Amino acid sequence: MTQCHSFIVILVKPLVIISIKF
Repeated sequence: MTQCHSFIVILVKPLVIISIKF
């Protein structure tokens, strides 16, 4: 469960950064 959450964070974090950039 924790590992899955960590994986989701790794996937979502770049999307958030891109969202802020654009």
